Amino acid sequence: MSNHDGRPTARGTCGRANETAGRCSPDNPFRAAIDAASPGTTIEVAPGTYQENLLIAKDGITLRGAGPGRTVLVPPAEPAPVCLLLFFPPADLENNGVNGICIANVDQKGNILSTVHDVRVTGFTVQGFPGVGILVQDSSTGRVTGNTLRDSCSGLVFLNTGTGTGVKDWVATDNSVTHNNNFCPAGATGLPFTLTGLGVLIAGGKHIVLRDNTVRANQLSGPPITLNGVALSGGIVVVSTANVSVFPGFQGSDAAGNTTMDNTVTGNQPFDLVYDRLSKGNRFLHNECSTSNPPGLCHSDTGD
Repeated sequence: MSNHDGRPTARGTCGRANETAGRCSPDNPFRAAIDAASPGTTIEVAPGTYQENLLIAKDGITLRGAGPGRTVLVPPAEPAPVCLLLFFPPADLENNGVNGICIANVDQKGNILSTVHDVRVTGFTVQGFPGVGILVQDSSTGRVTGNTLRDSCSGLVFLNTGTGTGVKDWVATDNSVTHNNNFCPAGATGLPFTLTGLGVLIAGGKHIVLRDNTVRANQLSGPPITLNGVALSGGIVVVSTANVSVFPGFQGSDAAGNTTMDNTVTGNQPFDLVYDRLSKGNRFLHNECSTSNPPGLCHSDTGD
């Protein structure tokens, strides 16, 4: 059976090692379904609360929940050793943060193995993680749509570490990103910078579209780090990683050709929209917001 995208749809038992990887339920976790899925599979996840942290490392995977508030992902008591460390190995599970859903083909030490393509995540609430709700690292051509990302240190992060081909050609639409007020010091997240009060971050990404998202009330609970002269906190933040070494010997890239459009971005601290202006071709269009750094990004057509 195929879904409306033409992809094989998961039916049957989670973890079944064929193209129909499984319909999952809280008693039948879906980490095994992801591991068993063939590239191009859609995994449907039933309503319920799941205590899991997940790694999607295969091309063409669609992870479809029953809808925000119905399919809920929260931190497990014993996190899987995946995508925990994106800085210096070895990973320390007691001291490093846990990300909800990580889209990257990495080993347990965070080393990039290959670029992941064409992943879609939709219909989840991801909440309460001591890290990032959804982290997209060095992966290309995917969609994050119709999710609620709340109560973590950051809701959604697109990160270019410089170890692969970068993070590019993503679309994030119709997501609610709120109250990501937890404080995760540098190293505890596995990232080389502190995360707190951060809604959506594009860090060195290219050709990423943020459209029709609601990003509200992401506020600091500790001192933020400053990167490229701007605080790495707020509603939507777009910065270069060209001068950031996430792994020894590697650096990221400029954030270029990104579009932030038609979003509602309110009540965030220190600003609703933040842009370091170190890159070219980034546009901020028709966003409803009150504060920005630099000034002038709200309610206007602004680009460079």
